Amino acid sequence: MNRLNIIKKSFPWLVITILAVALWFNGCGASPEEKEIMVTVPAVSGSLPATQPKHSIVLPSPVGKTDTVFVPNPVNEKLLAENQQLKDSFAKVSATQKVEMYSDAIQINDFSYQQEDSYINLTVAGKVRGQILSMLPTYTIKERIVAAKVTVPQTKFRLLAGVEVGNNLQFNSFNFKADLFFQNASGNMLQVSYDTDQRIYVGYHFSIFKIRK
Repeated sequence: MNRLNIIKKSFPWLVITILAVALWFNGCGASPEEKEIMVTVPAVSGSLPATQPKHSIVLPSPVGKTDTVFVPNPVNEKLLAENQQLKDSFAKVSATQKVEMYSDAIQINDFSYQQEDSYINLTVAGKVRGQILSMLPTYTIKERIVAAKVTVPQTKFRLLAGVEVGNNLQFNSFNFKADLFFQNASGNMLQVSYDTDQRIYVGYHFSIFKIRK
């Protein structure tokens, strides 16, 4: 008979506990939250190895395998006359001037070229003596701010503890209660408490709404 009374008294608590646990686990399936954040990509500077470009003579495309075409070109006659004039002028200058002209012709000169847009600043520097001797590209990829989506880590389980102090309106019945809270990923909590009057409490707390920034 005593065992039956214990079962009858415990049955409501058992039902409440099972219901609270079922509701609590039902809220554990919160999906990961994605947020869009702005990420600053820092500027990157560097250079490529210095290289000597390959030079080749550009030849006119052949008309045919066995065809020979003669086309009069007045420019050739003009260039020939100018070239002959330069030869005559060079023959008349002194030996010192010839050395100076030769030195100017073989002198190595520096050159630099810069190109810039919203993404990169590119500078190509090198040395030239009739032909390009070397080229050294240097670059700076500019700083940018881009949008990126990140997954915010979710808390799957949290255990909290607390205490409560209570009294009646006459302040003559002091009561103390200890609480344990089990919180799931959705923020819902299963509560188990015990007070100084030897009462046991089982509760379930669930979120009604959220305020986001």
